[in-house]
Amino acid sequence: MSLININSIKNQSLNTLKNNWGTGVLINICFFLISLLLEVLDYLEELVFYRVEDSIILILIFLIIFIIMNISLAYANVLSSFKCFLELAKGEKLEVKHYSFGFNNMFTAFRVGGAFCIFIFLWSLLFFIPGIIKSISYSMALFIAIEYPEISGREALKLSMKITDGYKWDIFLFSLSFIGWAILCIFTLGIGFLWFTSYVDTAYSILYLKLKENRIELFSELEREVYL
Repeated sequence: MSLININSIKNQSLNTLKNNWGTGVLINICFFLISLLLEVLDYLEELVFYRVEDSIILILIFLIIFIIMNISLAYANVLSSFKCFLELAKGEKLEVKHYSFGFNNMFTAFRVGGAFCIFIFLWSLLFFIPGIIKSISYSMALFIAIEYPEISGREALKLSMKITDGYKWDIFLFSLSFIGWAILCIFTLGIGFLWFTSYVDTAYSILYLKLKENRIELFSELEREVYL
């Protein structure tokens, strides 16, 4: 089991992004605008609840609909962004056209995103630390879902747990290593995040590929299903 070299992955991320920063910024603008649209939808949902507040049945119906819609759209947006940078990490060209991926796989977004939310919430009930540990264990689930869209939410989480086993502390330190840059971006009134997010997403994509390579035998059955 090879070790994770944090500096090596971060340097590889920067080298990979050479001549791709502009496209990365454009992708992050897409992510921001869609996230902003989701905030508007949240406001509209509140208006709907206000209109039907006297009917418990209608409230429950709309609540279920809105939860499904919010999870699907939010995670479709995340999957779309990750897809772009994962392709870049694989040596492909960074292209905005990949941004349609998540919205073309809404059921995958809901299935895996929903499982992620539920299990993180349940583990967080056991206090803060277990929630952090499990969030690290499940951190590769969305990348797995991108490569294997037919995977179930629970299977994606389990596979993520297996490939991060023995690396959770390294991944935690890896995440902490970006805090300084994040703080600096705050002083740019948030504009710096358009570049910073490209850097982080590419680095995590590279990390995922390395973790997968370390436990490639776990993916053999999924690979067979893809090519059958």
